[in-house]
Amino acid sequence: MSPSDIAAERECHMEDGQGSKLDPHIRMGETLEVEVVRAFLRSVQALDPDAAAGLLSENFVMSQSGLPSVRGRAAFRHVFGLAASLLSSFDLVGLEIAGNGEVVLTARREFVKVGPLEMVIWAFGRFEVQSGEIVRMHDYFDFGNLAFAGLRGLAGIVVPPLRPSRKKP
Repeated sequence: MSPSDIAAERECHMEDGQGSKLDPHIRMGETLEVEVVRAFLRSVQALDPDAAAGLLSENFVMSQSGLPSVRGRAAFRHVFGLAASLLSSFDLVGLEIAGNGEVVLTARREFVKVGPLEMVIWAFGRFEVQSGEIVRMHDYFDFGNLAFAGLRGLAGIVVPPLRPSRKKP
């Protein structure tokens, strides 16, 4: 869904008071910026690099704790396309989201599956949205949590009861 589609849905949503007929994820009273971030996260969850990149500005910058920044929509599409090709699935098993003007904050648990390896990773994101496009994203995560999730995932391959839960907290 493009930023203009989200804006059109928002208009429809506000006019009929019944919510969106096309996108059930749009919530009454949410800002356009929050709706754009939700749409982006749904595209990431669907492992759809084109849809996710379609919500980014041309000058988009993504930074993640301790990793090199990704600059530009095309670079993001390439990097996410590579990651998506490796993943068996990616689900958000918990999402808290709040917006204040152009800034949208997310706290989430991500269920990541690569072949038989399953992990639940905690992440916090800060998004800046301007004119219906994400211009900056900074993801914070803890390398200790990531290492523990990987070890638990490896143990879960051998001992299935140790696999992480998809249950929401």
